[in-house]
Amino acid sequence: MMAGMIKQVNQNVQKHYTIGKPQFLTIPKVQDFGKKKNTYLNRLKKLQNQYKLKDNDTLSKYHQSFWEEFIFNASKQHKYKIPNKILINLTRRWAFSDKSYKISTIKKDIKDKKFLDWVLSYDKNDHQKQIKNNMKPFEVLFFDVGAEILKNVSGYLAASPKKAVQKVRKNVIAAISKIGKGGDIKKIQTLVHQLEKLEAIGGLSSIVPSEGIVFKYKGKTYKFTGAFAPVNQILGLLHF
Repeated sequence: MMAGMIKQVNQNVQKHYTIGKPQFLTIPKVQDFGKKKNTYLNRLKKLQNQYKLKDNDTLSKYHQSFWEEFIFNASKQHKYKIPNKILINLTRRWAFSDKSYKISTIKKDIKDKKFLDWVLSYDKNDHQKQIKNNMKPFEVLFFDVGAEILKNVSGYLAASPKKAVQKVRKNVIAAISKIGKGGDIKKIQTLVHQLEKLEAIGGLSSIVPSEGIVFKYKGKTYKFTGAFAPVNQILGLLHF
């Protein structure tokens, strides 16, 4: 209805895009996604089994379990008997970025100098990198499922899907070259991280002329993006 109203006032065609109703995409019935279902579920099950998680546990539970184990093992390596309260507070700070457990409080709580030095150093230098590493296998799994679906979808909005895909691929290759020559270490590190994700789901061949597909399941709305997320991050490095 809204698309019709916009068209009536001749505002549906803008300078760089058009405004219209949602585009319903077609997934061919000949594509047997069921055969790959077990592959994806087994990958998820493997992650789930690392910490003996249940089907109704969330990703945050996985994250929490990792940090609890990681911090506890680090305390053992430093021969420090970590109190449960400190373990819980450090887990909240590192798993969920809960900064209510402040550095000043950490310094007061941890009397063991070697373990304290490790905590402070890790908090400052390595924490954020590890968060990305923790989430990467889940991101890659969801991107992989999305890419598989999107590669077999038809009905894209692009007037010339093949040309649109080629243009995106060329832009990505150009971005990789430019960022590599730029010498910005942080950008290069981000580039490598995003390229690893892209490569894990099929590389440039996984790119399609669409950001993603939105669908409803049991009354809730979800979205698969496939290669769009890493590609968008790579191209965005040229502008920031």
